[in-house]
Amino acid sequence: LDHHDGDDQVVIAKLKNDTVGFILVKMNPFFKGEIYVEYIAISPKFQGKNIASKLYKALIKKGAEKKVHKIKALINLDNPNSIKLHSKLNFELS
Repeated sequence: LDHHDGDDQVVIAKLKNDTVGFILVKMNPFFKGEIYVEYIAISPKFQGKNIASKLYKALIKKGAEKKVHKIKALINLDNPNSIKLHSKLNFELS
């Protein structure tokens, strides 16, 4: 979890000097070891290049270092690409 502001954490994907995507997460203040993905964004010209998967893999790695045992994501059910991404990464949809 790279940059933080209080309970907000951000994992940023950069290509050369350009930010091409990020994941915004919040630490769960009630349950230690849980984080919530509030937002993931990838620059339109970089979508479909596995950047979101790489961001999540970095988040999972950093989370494990900080003893995070559960990651929950808020998914827009009107976004089939988001559902596909989270399913591919073994998130349970509920």
